[in-house]
Amino acid sequence: MCGIVGIIGHEKNRDCAEQCYAMADLIKHRGPDAEGFFRSKEDDVHLGHKRLSIIDLSKNANQPFYNEAHDICLVFNGEIYNFKELRNALQQKSHQFISDNDSEVIVHGYEEWGLECIEKLRGAFAFAIWDSKKKRLILARDRMGIKPLYYINGKDYFAFASEAKAFLGLKGCWSAEIDRESLELLLGFPFIPNNNTLLKDVKKCPPAHYLILEQGRITFKRYWKLRKNGEFTNLSFSEAAQRLEELLSESVKLRLQADVPIGILLSGGLDSSLIAALARKTSPREIHTYTVGHDHPWDERKFASRVSKHIKSIHHSIQLDPLEVTDRIEELIWHFDGLSTLDGGILSTYLISEKVKEYGVKVLLVGEGGDEIFGGYSWFGLSQLPFKLLPSNLRNVLYYYAANRLLFSKRFFRNVSYFDKKMKEFEENDIFRQIASFELLHQLPNSYLMKTDKATMANSLEARVPYLDHKVVEFAYSLPRQYKICGSWFNMKKANEKYILREISKKYLPDEIRMRKKRGFSLPVPQVLKSNMDKIRGYLLSSDSLALSLFPRKTIERLFNFKTRLYSPIEKEKEALLWKLYLLEVWNKLYIRGAY
Repeated sequence: MCGIVGIIGHEKNRDCAEQCYAMADLIKHRGPDAEGFFRSKEDDVHLGHKRLSIIDLSKNANQPFYNEAHDICLVFNGEIYNFKELRNALQQKSHQFISDNDSEVIVHGYEEWGLECIEKLRGAFAFAIWDSKKKRLILARDRMGIKPLYYINGKDYFAFASEAKAFLGLKGCWSAEIDRESLELLLGFPFIPNNNTLLKDVKKCPPAHYLILEQGRITFKRYWKLRKNGEFTNLSFSEAAQRLEELLSESVKLRLQADVPIGILLSGGLDSSLIAALARKTSPREIHTYTVGHDHPWDERKFASRVSKHIKSIHHSIQLDPLEVTDRIEELIWHFDGLSTLDGGILSTYLISEKVKEYGVKVLLVGEGGDEIFGGYSWFGLSQLPFKLLPSNLRNVLYYYAANRLLFSKRFFRNVSYFDKKMKEFEENDIFRQIASFELLHQLPNSYLMKTDKATMANSLEARVPYLDHKVVEFAYSLPRQYKICGSWFNMKKANEKYILREISKKYLPDEIRMRKKRGFSLPVPQVLKSNMDKIRGYLLSSDSLALSLFPRKTIERLFNFKTRLYSPIEKEKEALLWKLYLLEVWNKLYIRGAY
């Protein structure tokens, strides 16, 4: 994993080199091991790269990469897991490689196959290619949106970067302003459900797309689409389970490729435990597992320890103090520049990554994606009786409430209408697949994956997500609902979600772990808020606060009286809104007022 930046000037006699250097410097945490730049004075094209060395640690693997004629230049962030297969095919066609790095296959692949090379890639990636012959820039992002890629299409320039904070280096071209439409969406959703960001003019390159900039014009092309495969839909359950086990084993094995220490983040839940067990089975080297917890009734460290003993991993248990967030809130929010999600997990994931990094780990396998493809959330139960009998509009209202926990208001109905339109965009009648489509195409790339990437890369740590190998996703998406969520009727108490995954786990995990209901590590938001009330009041009630431009002062003052021990939808909404406004105010201070 690395950080990439670039800028192309559209005006003659202008040199954007200094801005490119400034942009790269703002994301140096993504690649502390090496840096490199490409510059074309003739075309005013500037590309920058900050390297985190993972595969082939030699200088030969430093970027940018070029083809033999030096007329194609690449800067790349991510990992290509099938690079050995592609490399062999390209060498047979007489391409010359200077490194053993996975990234280099892209520049030669583009030269050999053109834009079709992107469809051959299996991995997590965001990259830029400058084709000096055709005078065009290509940006591409992986199918699931694992790696971020932002851009600004300015009046006299085009810029891109792995993180939006890099654009603060565009002095004289761009200044940070709030995108009000995105702000409104973020108040009604746990993330921004489109390709915009909180920063005006800053866009996200969509997952599974590539962008072409040629003669000042931008075009987008989708190269992959999530759809069911009839070949998989008709498999018997035993055939499906066997095939899924093979795909997951292969996915884990591919993600254990590295020339640096690898760890596995182990929560003690089903998803991460199965990843750890499959890694132990497929890896020739010892497996290190890491668990983080804090003093809380839902602390899962004992379950992780049970898994570790079962699979015989070298286990590390780490104690966190969540109230550390209180003193470090500005430092932490700085790393989540686009603030595309306000989930409390953005901060806890950063603290976890920081602790794991202390053990010398550079690559971390995580269980992200298992819930989205196998139906791990309670709202997948809307595909069961009695909810499946409801009209789709009403069912979407229930889905929105279950995922967001917002009560009825003008903003509620506006956001439900937006959500309902999003759900109707999917060309799928199966209710389970409709929900999976929203989770995979909107929730994951705009929330959980961005949280994971920003938090880990802030600590120069690469996260890999075996469940989101596109072959695994395509297969799981195609399976019948009853293979993933067992039973015709909704049942909140019984562990009937992720059914096929639990069946595969029988040979790898003890029943105590295999049949556990989902919990997950979460930040104790109420305690963090209560420990920090004076500071939060100072942020939210200052005369020029963002909060006072959104809500009346009395509404904000009432938020401070939320009850932590009483479970009530009203109290939970007050707590959630106070948390959102607090993070937004800190972000506003850093990015809009320039306090960074």
